[in-house]
Amino acid sequence: MAKKAGREATVSWSTASKSTALAALAALTFSTGAAANCWQESGDRHGVDPLLLYSIAKVESSLNPRAVNQNTNGTQDVGLMQINSIHLTWLAKRGITRQQLLDEPCLSIDVGAEILADFIKRYGYTWRAVGAYNAGGADSREEARKRYVKRVWQHYLVLAQARDDKVRQAQLARQ
Repeated sequence: MAKKAGREATVSWSTASKSTALAALAALTFSTGAAANCWQESGDRHGVDPLLLYSIAKVESSLNPRAVNQNTNGTQDVGLMQINSIHLTWLAKRGITRQQLLDEPCLSIDVGAEILADFIKRYGYTWRAVGAYNAGGADSREEARKRYVKRVWQHYLVLAQARDDKVRQAQLARQ
């Protein structure tokens, strides 16, 4: 829930938002394009729900693979998954450059999935791990993690519900 003018406001999804979510779900699930497969492949490789990865990218970069954002602490976030520049040193040891994160969306998705999987190892498969993807794990960053998680959750909830509806429809069709 979001606070507005001292009152709690619930998140409501318009028909347009649901349609957009269903279109995104269809693209993730049924597209034969390489980019759509990246969400699933990276999710499978790192044990992360592809819809969660997609939701994170939606919040981080608005799905812009060329996004670059400057942070107040002097670091930069680059690419579709907004990989923070603090990771560039260990990525360079694996032959991955900043430019590749901008030019290769599938690589950005995979690196983002790996970073999230590391937080999941630390905190369990929890929303704290998701929040740490953006705000880190320090206790002082708790409020930032909570704000971030609310935004990711809004996108994820719609996509997950659409996925569940599709599964139920498929099960009914087989009966």
